[in-house]
Amino acid sequence: GRLAWCEQEAPAAKKERDRPSKKDKFWDPSMDLSYDEAILSPGMPWKREWVADWDGRHPAAGSGMKCQGRIRHILLIRHGQYDLVDKDHGLTPLGFEQAALTGRRLAAHGEGVKKDAYGELKIRYSKLVSSTVLRARQTADVIAEELPAVPREADDALLAEGWPVLPMPQGVAFLRDGKVLPATLIEEGPRIEAAFRKYFHRDVDHKRLALSGAKDKIELSDAYAPPPAPSAASSAGG
Repeated sequence: GRLAWCEQEAPAAKKERDRPSKKDKFWDPSMDLSYDEAILSPGMPWKREWVADWDGRHPAAGSGMKCQGRIRHILLIRHGQYDLVDKDHGLTPLGFEQAALTGRRLAAHGEGVKKDAYGELKIRYSKLVSSTVLRARQTADVIAEELPAVPREADDALLAEGWPVLPMPQGVAFLRDGKVLPATLIEEGPRIEAAFRKYFHRDVDHKRLALSGAKDKIELSDAYAPPPAPSAASSAGG
């Protein structure tokens, strides 16, 4: 979604103090435009209420279709400790150990059948994917050794760290002090939004399913359509 100050309304004095001043070129408080809208965002406008079609896969309004498909769980794993001195920021020995322990913990979770309030379930990992950042790749490689049956997918540059939005309430100070630039948000925000949309979505695209069902019905009706009645000319010709 768009950049949000925060979910709770801040006191007026604090809001005024944290607002960028008129000297900020990319936004002027006098504009008929919110600070959130001043920085481009590929996401839908931020709303406080829940948006049922957040991934574009919700059943179309009035279709009568019920939500279906599996519940997908995505585990976000942070890389292990890395070397701050080395320019490549690879894992330290402790970082490799942390990754190995994480892999063993995940493997243990996948053994046997688990029980919870909803009944019994078998945890099955479908894939393991990492960003292209060295410390993340090293962490994923170590975890993959503990999960040999889980496919290790190609590294995805979309998953690299970056600045998707401004952190609040420090964001205005970060812009003022040059810790983050508006151009950085505009460049990295869409990439991280694309990563979210690629991996975070429902198991079933109900709109695509509805179109597929409609197409199948058309093809089925065409296949069993009765032959056309003979015309007067063909009947006369015998």
